[in-house]
Amino acid sequence: MRIAFILALAGANAVACAFGDEPGPCDPAGLFGPGEVFSAGEFPYAIAIGDLNGDGAPDLVTADTFADTASVLLGNGDGTFQERQDHPVGELPFWVEIDDLDNDGKLDVVVANYDSRTVMVMLGTGDGSFSTSHTFDGGGGPSSVALQDLNGDGTLDLVVGNANLGSSISVLLGNGDGTFQTRQAFVAGDTPISVAVADLNGDGKPDIATANQYSNSVSVLIGIGDGSFLPHQEFATDSFPVAITVGDFNGDGASDLAAANRFGATVSVLLGNGDGTFQSQISNPFIAFSSAIVTADFDRDGVLDIITANEISDAINVLRGVGDGTFETRQRVLVGFDPYGIAVGDLNGDGALDIAGTDRYANSVGVLLNRCLPCPADVTYDGSIDLADLNLVLANFGQATGDGDATGDGEVDLADLNLVLGACGVGCG
Repeated sequence: MRIAFILALAGANAVACAFGDEPGPCDPAGLFGPGEVFSAGEFPYAIAIGDLNGDGAPDLVTADTFADTASVLLGNGDGTFQERQDHPVGELPFWVEIDDLDNDGKLDVVVANYDSRTVMVMLGTGDGSFSTSHTFDGGGGPSSVALQDLNGDGTLDLVVGNANLGSSISVLLGNGDGTFQTRQAFVAGDTPISVAVADLNGDGKPDIATANQYSNSVSVLIGIGDGSFLPHQEFATDSFPVAITVGDFNGDGASDLAAANRFGATVSVLLGNGDGTFQSQISNPFIAFSSAIVTADFDRDGVLDIITANEISDAINVLRGVGDGTFETRQRVLVGFDPYGIAVGDLNGDGALDIAGTDRYANSVGVLLNRCLPCPADVTYDGSIDLADLNLVLANFGQATGDGDATGDGEVDLADLNLVLGACGVGCG
């Protein structure tokens, strides 16, 4: 009786929800539109996103392995990019990151050069160009870089993964002016090709995780807080992990790890215990030749998802998070180019997280715009407005709860009901 009364107050729009809606763009298969391609340098490996010229539009930088350059593609703010500008770096650049390394409010670029065994810092001028560069010893075959303040002095430091058949990573503490101290070596697993930095044991100090491609494991190095680390602990993965990412996949407040296994054709998810140790891997079937991994809430349901790049497959693969550390069956999404490195950001300013990926063999960058746009009426976060949304509002009607509160005013009431009913059968577009 109460529900009937509420629906009567809401008006004739109540009928629309009875007919449901087509599956929306937040479904993994429909997340991204067709890829648009832009020119990069020769054999681009990695890619990074940042606003290099301060115009509010994200820009792209690629590490071009065979050209020994970093390509800058300035963004137009709509998901398209201007013609690239090439900048010389070291030999065989494998990785690139963007951040403010000299504390001047302008973004800089750091490149890991595998063959010259260096990391190069290019200091930004704020207009998309660079004023000067500095080169530092990166260890045996630098292959990835992570940036974080490791010793609490307010300055970004470098963590460098090494892929040259060794077992060490490099830490270079920053001086705050874009220069760095002599590297310190820390032992990890065999060939720690990929690195990530996060607080893995909940003590507020940055720790390091590595993907060790020849020991089929991930290593965890717990940070002391002064730029040094405890001896590493190893945790098993499937075959040939080449990329690692960190996120809370089960919502318990503890950091978890995910590794892309190139030959194992899986993604290993290792749930954290909150003390820097991890449970045995959960192996999620994928396809072979994964080359990169990222995590974010791509479908706007409040739960982290995982996306991998899979070279020579013309596709990315989406693992939609359930929220308990498990994932739905992977969805292969054809993108029109062969992605190798990938990065995440809002490239067209619509509030949804997009993907930019490198295609090594086409010397190009592909941009995938996310079609799962903000939609307050979609209170179930499934990408469509239907009976499920209406039922959630009705179940919580009159309560002070976030479930069903489409208007965000702290209470589920007629305003929420009208918003949902008004979008039923129509959607948010």
